[in-house]
Amino acid sequence: MTPHRVPLTELEKGIPFEQRHIGPDHEARAKMLAQVGYGSLDELTAAAVPDVIKNADALELPGARTEAEVLEALCDGTNECLLSFVYERRFRDQEKQYQPWIDRQWTKVSRTLTHLNAEPPKIGKKLHGGHFALASMLGYLQLRFEGQWEADHADLIDWARKFEKHFPDHQAMKPQG
Repeated sequence: MTPHRVPLTELEKGIPFEQRHIGPDHEARAKMLAQVGYGSLDELTAAAVPDVIKNADALELPGARTEAEVLEALCDGTNECLLSFVYERRFRDQEKQYQPWIDRQWTKVSRTLTHLNAEPPKIGKKLHGGHFALASMLGYLQLRFEGQWEADHADLIDWARKFEKHFPDHQAMKPQG
């Protein structure tokens, strides 16, 4: 800390929570604006924000992703975490493995599993790419992480059974350990 800086704890002494976190009142805001030489927040914003950012035209954003696209992207990202976890353990010397990174990959996987277990995708008359991505992810978990994830994800295991009823050839396509 530089010698002229006042610690935040000192600045906050005696100031009620609301004043510290809701923002300044009209009088304090006017004092701050006068200090920096502006009469209003609009004047300050006009001076501080570059013109290219102030563009009033509507942004040309892509349309919303479909459920299939979102599910596919989520499962693909989770598979990447699983693969990198396996590769870290399989190909990197033990002393070079970084456990916090490995733990972070598993945390990402766990969050995905928790989310999908709470809201498994519906299986209608037609299957889509997201369904196949999820079945692939669950198959890889079963192959490489058997016994490490199933206990808390009964709804996902049930989803996999329903998927296989809709697509019976899936069982024959799954890799066998």
